[in-house]
Amino acid sequence: MKKIPVRIDSSCQVFIEADAATFADIFANAHSEEQAEILRLCLETVRKKYPAQMDYISIELEKPEYAETRELLRYIIESE
Repeated sequence: MKKIPVRIDSSCQVFIEADAATFADIFANAHSEEQAEILRLCLETVRKKYPAQMDYISIELEKPEYAETRELLRYIIESE
């Protein structure tokens, strides 16, 4: 698995710097079990800690530029 670059400042919290493309590349290189767990934890964390964010994500996914993403998510869910 690819590593996320980390900058540590001893007087502050630890910050992980990774843009969406870097995160996606790391995710793509994980094993399927890790990928499923990452998806589960992302959704669970957002749902529990920031429940209103789920609505915002849903709204964003309705935009035309995310049509392919919506279809891919549907395919994954319906392929059981």
